[in-house]
This record gives sequence, C-alpha cells and structure tokens, in this order.
Amino acid sequence: MQRFTNQIRDLELIESELKNTSVGVLALYIDDEKTIQYPTTFLYRDKNIYIFFKNNDELYNSIKYNSSASFTVIKQEKVKRGKKLEFKPTYQMFSITLNGLVRKVDEEKIMTNLRHEYLVKYSKKTDTVRKNILALASAIIMDSDEIHAQEEIGG
Repeated sequence: MQRFTNQIRDLELIESELKNTSVGVLALYIDDEKTIQYPTTFLYRDKNIYIFFKNNDELYNSIKYNSSASFTVIKQEKVKRGKKLEFKPTYQMFSITLNGLVRKVDEEKIMTNLRHEYLVKYSKKTDTVRKNILALASAIIMDSDEIHAQEEIGG
C-alpha cells in the first residue's frame, strides 16, 4: 500500500471546512485521569470548538477542566484522478485536528449567542430564538492553540 500526504496551510480552507462539518471527535481527560473519545456535533468560532451538553450530563460533570484536549474531523472525499501518482488510489481524505485546553462556558450572554448559532447550523426549524433548550444547557470551549490539517491519498 502506498500513501501520499499533503499538509494544508490555507487557513481559510481549514476554517471553511470546520464551519461546514457537522460531526467530530473530542478526546479529553475525565476526572479519574482516563482519556475518552466523544463523537459529537460542534460549533467552530474564532479558532475555538464549542460543544453542548444536556442539563446534568454525566460526561460534562466529569470533565477535567483546564486540561489538554484534542478535536478531530475527517472528511472522506472522492478519489481525484488528476494527481500524478505512481499508484492507483482507493481513498482520499481531508482531516483537521485542533489541540488546546478545555474550559466551561459560564457567561450567559455568550451561551445565548452560542445556542443561537448552534440552532442556525443544526436545526431545520426556523425558530432559532428559543431561549431554554435542555439539550443545549451547558457548553465547553476547547481553546485551540494548534490547528493541523492534511489531505491523504492512498491505495
């Protein structure tokens, strides 16, 4: 098997993918020093990842805050035949990984804005001004300090 990897440095492309992608995987520490991976929907805003939790969510209450976390999205793409490769590719993917610290979002004004943005992104209903939605009761921010993106073609 052969593989071709290309680092992506175009921040506009990376941010566009993060804004338009619906699901990613958050890897973080919980209170008993275990690392977990949590597939979830998210918001990307100002180089940060925001994730919502239901009221009294067990995971939300067990997160070790101010610790390192990682968030990854992977997009499978159609194999492009235009590249001059020495092999016939069978897959092509685009991945983005962000690393940073995870914290609670405490300010109600920020929470209101985040809820509105989340509903605009994920809700099919036009009513995005609902104030109290149980599934969006709490939120965390992964304050990213590194963003890595790459395209991989292999086969």
